[in-house]
This record gives sequence, structure tokens and C-alpha cells, in this order.
Amino acid sequence: MQIQVFGNRLSPFVEKVVRAIALKKLGYTLVPVKSPLDLKRWNPRAGKMPVLDIDGERTHDSTLILRTLDARFPEPPLVDPDPQVAARQRFIEDWSDEALYWYGMALRWADVNADATVAQVIGTLPLPAALVRPLVAIFFRRQASAQAHAQGLARLPVDVVLAELERRFDELLVWLADRPFFFADRPSVADLAIFGQCRGCKAARRRRRMSSFEAGRRCKRTSPGSMRRRADSPPLRRRPRVAIARGKPMFSTDAFFEEQAMRTLAHAPYGGADFGECLVTMQHVPPGDAAAWHREWRATADRVAAIADACAAAGHAVSAREAYLRASNYYRTSYQMLFGAPASPDLVCAFERESATFHEFARHADSPIERVEIPFDGTTLPGYFCLASRVPACGRTGRTSSGPSSTMR
Repeated sequence: MQIQVFGNRLSPFVEKVVRAIALKKLGYTLVPVKSPLDLKRWNPRAGKMPVLDIDGERTHDSTLILRTLDARFPEPPLVDPDPQVAARQRFIEDWSDEALYWYGMALRWADVNADATVAQVIGTLPLPAALVRPLVAIFFRRQASAQAHAQGLARLPVDVVLAELERRFDELLVWLADRPFFFADRPSVADLAIFGQCRGCKAARRRRRMSSFEAGRRCKRTSPGSMRRRADSPPLRRRPRVAIARGKPMFSTDAFFEEQAMRTLAHAPYGGADFGECLVTMQHVPPGDAAAWHREWRATADRVAAIADACAAAGHAVSAREAYLRASNYYRTSYQMLFGAPASPDLVCAFERESATFHEFARHADSPIERVEIPFDGTTLPGYFCLASRVPACGRTGRTSSGPSSTMR
């Protein structure tokens, strides 16, 4: 039997799963994240970690993973045999995963901690330091900070977040009472979940000492026996700000070419570009040479589209849609230097290829993307209806339109 856990232990949910496996005294292999695209490959629907693989059978979401472990390896159980006690333990687990988690996120991505958090996270990725790390740092910080601010806690001052977190810890101690673990004499899903989140909160401490964070130390009582020891990872430390040096273009000494190439690369966190493909393409584009720009980006787009077609023919839907999306973006990039009147045949051809490859991406997408015609002023406008994968049958719909230099793709 082979057990694999996909993810990094910086994640409180991965830590929760790893501790559960250790509690059951099972052997396992931890497969770390090497690229943001790994998350989509491991968990195509949600793109999140952890993922548990037992002899090829995969389970996503830490709560479902712990249930799977209990079903496959009953001893020791991760919930109490008393249904009333088990219900309380599962409630604490769910509260920890869905509420306590955001306190850690708010602290890790607060302005005072964000640079160190980025440095810590991308330090786990095997990326070339000189070029890729600064770019990944910018994208990663923007994406994670947006999630934390959207939830709400990250909008509050850090001192307020810490004060509220201390209150939550005090409430947990009331639930804990005089027991070594929540509602029982042995660790359960509640203790594992709380421990994972406490590790995340502890890593989010600011460099200067804060007395209000003493509550975090008291939370060590909530962990299983072997977890009472001090967490083995050091606290977060301030590191130099990660940024791309000004005045040193990454792709081209032509300012407009550099801007457009960076614009294309900005799609990378969402699967719409690959750094290596962009870099190799721009190496063959002399500064200011519009014809070379179109030729090289069109060649890259054609090559990636051919890869997508081959993957689709072989039944590899995930690889096909990833390549189709990149190809569509590269076709769009190829005609950026061709705008003018009358319209260039090369521009029209590239635009049609952009549309065709995006349609193929939509056809292979894991979440439905439907082509629609929107009534407008006596005619219709083409569009796409993208249905979120986790929404009720009836929900709100947002509408967006592109600018003059963009397409709806």
C-alpha cells in the first residue's frame, strides 16, 4: 500500500492531514508543490491542497480526507464513539477550518507580514531565483491578499485581529475545560484541525513581541500529546522586499514590447501563459520589430495549439484545455502590433485562431463555459456564460466587457 499526501506543510490543512496520518502510525510520502499548476493537476475542480492518494484513489479536502482515513484505518479513531461527543468534535473541526483559518490569513497577509509570507511560500518552490521568483512573488501576493481582504478580517487593523483572535482562544479554552483534548481523553478531528490553524497563526507573528499573542501559546493545550511540543518550524522573519529591479526589462528594451509581453505573462497564475514559452519567444523578437513580434508569437501559438490538439485526440482533457488556453492568449498577443486601418489579414487570421482555441478550451473546461448571444440595441453581442462550480441552482450573475485593446476571451 502506498499513501501520498500532495501539498506543503505551510498549509494548515496539509498539517492537519499529516498529523492525522502520524497519529494512526501510517507511512506516507509528502509530495510538495513545485508549481502553482500542480494544484490544478492534483485537484482539477478546486485547485487546492491537500490531496490524499491511497494506491491511486484520491480524496480532496482535509475534512473528507480524515473521514477516509478513519474508514480505511479505524484505529485509533479520529472521532469519539459517542454520537453527541462526535458531533461536537466535528463542529469544532468545521469552525476551525472555516472561521479560525481566516485569522491566520489576515495576519499572514497583513502589510507588516506580507513580504515575509511571500518569501516563505515561494521559498518552497524550485524556481530560478533571478527571474521567476520576483514575478511569482508579485502574482502570489496579489492573489492571496485579495482572498484575505474579500473575507473581511484582513481589512481590520492587525491589533484588532489579534485581540479578536485572543478572544477566540479564550473561548476554545472554555470548551477544553480540564480535559487534555476536546470533549475526550484522546485527540480527535477537532484537535487536529485546531492544531493546524494554530501553526498557521503562530507563523504569522510580527517581528516585534506582542503580548496579545500570548493566547496563541495557550492554544498548545488543544493539541495531541506529541503535538504539545513547540512547533518545529521557526517563526516568520522579516526578509528583504521582493521586487523586480527598476530599469532592467525582463523581455525587451523596447518599452511597449516589454509592456505587452508582461501583459501576456500576467495570465500565468491562471494558466494562460508559461514563463518559459514567453521568454523563448521574446528572445527572437528584436526591439521595435513588429513583423518579428507577430511572426514569433504566432509560431509559439501554433506550436502550443498543436500540442493541445494532440492531447485532445489522446483523451487528455486537462492537458488539452491548459494548452488551448495558452494558445488563445498567444494568438491574441501576436496581433497586438498589427492594429490599424485597413485591418491586416494576419490580424484577422490570428483573431479567428484566438477564438477557435478559446472555444476548444471552453469545451474541455471542468466548469461549464457556454457561448451565448446577448440581445443589444436590436442585434446581439457574442459572449460567454461561465457557471461557477460551487453555487446553488439560483444565484447572482456578474457581467463584464472588455476594453478597446482586449477581446472577451
